[in-house]
Amino acid sequence: MSNSGWQGPESAVGRYVVDESERTLDSYRLQPSFVQEQANQEQDAARGGYANRQIIELIQNSADQIAKRGTGRIRIRLFKRHLYCADDGAPLDIEGARSLLFSHLSPKRTTEEIGRFGIGFKSVLGVTDSPAVFSRTGSIQFDRKEAEQRIRHAAPSAQHYPVLRVARAIDVSAAARSDSELRELMTWATNIVRLPLKPAAAEKLAKQIIEFQSEFLLFVKHVESLEFAYRDSEGIRRLRAIRLTDEGGLLSLEDNDKHTRWTLFSREHTLSPSAREDTRTLDSSGRVRITWAAPRSRTGGRELQQFWAYFPTQTSSLLRGILNAPWKTNEDRQSLLPGQFNNELIDAAAHLVAESLPQLRNLDSPARHLDYLPRRQEPGDNEQASRLRRQLNAWLKFAPMVPDQEGALRVASAVSVPPMALTPNRTVRRDILSLWSGYPNRPREWVHEDALESERLSAIFRIKDGGMTARVDQSRASIAEWLDALLDSGIRAGDPVGASRVAILVTAALPLGSRSEATFEQIVYTKTEKWARPIRDRLFLHVEGVGTPENSVHPQLMQREDVVKALKSLGLGAPSPETTFRQLTKELLSSPSANRDNEEAFWTRFWHAARQLEPERAHEIVAALDEWRIRVKARAIDGQWHAVCFLLWPGAIVPDDGSRDSSISADADFHADDKSLLSLLGVVEAPFERSQWTYHWGEGSALNESWRDTKAEYYRQPSLPSRNPRSGEFTLYCP
Repeated sequence: MSNSGWQGPESAVGRYVVDESERTLDSYRLQPSFVQEQANQEQDAARGGYANRQIIELIQNSADQIAKRGTGRIRIRLFKRHLYCADDGAPLDIEGARSLLFSHLSPKRTTEEIGRFGIGFKSVLGVTDSPAVFSRTGSIQFDRKEAEQRIRHAAPSAQHYPVLRVARAIDVSAAARSDSELRELMTWATNIVRLPLKPAAAEKLAKQIIEFQSEFLLFVKHVESLEFAYRDSEGIRRLRAIRLTDEGGLLSLEDNDKHTRWTLFSREHTLSPSAREDTRTLDSSGRVRITWAAPRSRTGGRELQQFWAYFPTQTSSLLRGILNAPWKTNEDRQSLLPGQFNNELIDAAAHLVAESLPQLRNLDSPARHLDYLPRRQEPGDNEQASRLRRQLNAWLKFAPMVPDQEGALRVASAVSVPPMALTPNRTVRRDILSLWSGYPNRPREWVHEDALESERLSAIFRIKDGGMTARVDQSRASIAEWLDALLDSGIRAGDPVGASRVAILVTAALPLGSRSEATFEQIVYTKTEKWARPIRDRLFLHVEGVGTPENSVHPQLMQREDVVKALKSLGLGAPSPETTFRQLTKELLSSPSANRDNEEAFWTRFWHAARQLEPERAHEIVAALDEWRIRVKARAIDGQWHAVCFLLWPGAIVPDDGSRDSSISADADFHADDKSLLSLLGVVEAPFERSQWTYHWGEGSALNESWRDTKAEYYRQPSLPSRNPRSGEFTLYCP
């Protein structure tokens, strides 16, 4: 095969490796203690915090090489006896070779590159004794036995020997002739790391591959794809392919069948002098990039609440997503360290998150951004997470962050929160809230329904209180305040009926324990355009026609079946027969002239209502009115309505056939069911003495003439009362 483009041992890198290895051996001859020191350093890397980071360290080195060139790909192949890591980034140069041979001499000293200590590669000694690095600019072979032999010759007293301090340049063509996998990778790769594996190392590395967090690609967008081929614990060949694509600012991360979307927010922070004093030695840049990767799916990334230094640390941030920055960590990069550098970056990260949060909401979920906020303070929270939460809440307290009824963001203190009855037991009564929020004239300065989910609501309270832990009921409106706000807004909009409709439906839908509070509010718009409480026997359903009580529901509300059903569920009903009859007698007294406009309808309704009561009860109600004798009317045979004090019941004096006296003869057919009440009201067959009620008419009055005729007929009767009526004075039975 042709290996054009791959330089041999005589390359600049090859010569450097040979020369530097000899100088290292010379230093061991002069100072044998270096041997033990460096052996210990390698052992710490292989068995300490880097013991299970071989895959991560290989990938980050490849990512840095790709960054130097622009874009590229990484491929990892794991077999039972070998691991290969290949990339098409920039080839190995002298500085890169130097970092492989030494510790803490990495050329990557700025905050923008992933690898920073130059010791990550040494972690491979946990899985191999003879790692090789192949590059188009020169290839290096390390070997434990060979290093031990050469170092022992230089420092005979040494007991332990470093492996990665002494290397030899190798001919990649010769290596490729006996390694088909290496040959295939060489067709496209620039750099290839080959690790002959120790026993059981393949299983260890397979576990690292399975657990590798694909979100790494979010922070190295120059790595177009990352692919693993390996055998799992059951020996089955697996392929894991991770790819990142930019869909117009929305990053799509594919990990085999798993597909998540992310948005990245980033800013550069200029370090203060005190923070620069706290950086790692020789960091050259005073500007640090902080990136927040926010998952756009509802569930994705909830478990990722960590500070990352391109790879996850063990320090939780409690912020949904990933906060990535060149944090100052311990040597194995597992935990953030205290100090001014990290504190300043955390404060800057809080500002970044506060500015970015609104961009995570959408029309379907205007409160979605609240899901990203850290939970409340709990015992055991680390100081970094606590600081982030404090700083973030300080920013959010005065920032538009809480969606109102229209979804517009407002400062938390300017938005009211509905009653607790709407969020019982960490649930949301969306049926009730949709009634309220569906009313077009509702007040806008109330929290959007989408923000009432338990964790979102808790986040709002923390924002209101500047991060302090407060009881959630201290910031909640009462049911009365909530309904009053709705009604006031509807009235201002000129729609009292519509506002009342919503208030009634909401009240009827409330839990029984909360409904009683609402029924003490004046939420029902009435017939008289006033407001009333929905209390049984004090407010009535409207009934068409005369006699409807003033304290009855507005007729426009009664046109809605849902409102009528709701009012009935609150205990309201039609007025009782007695209530209807009382209203009719009240209308008779208050505006008798109005009844003349439609006497037929009014009096027909009056007598129909009277028939629903016992005659004595109806008489008692009528008799309580002033001048009822001349105001209460009954139908005469002539079809007209006349005052009851002018009428006689057909029989003793007036005939029932209408042949005469039809204007003073009660219509016995119409009033067939009213005879007892009419008798109590004085409509009897014949007048008789009753001293307490006497009516006088002048001699020439029409009424007197009528009674004269009646009297004449009366005298013609076979038997007469003991006292005859006098002209102009007749006693009527009006008890």
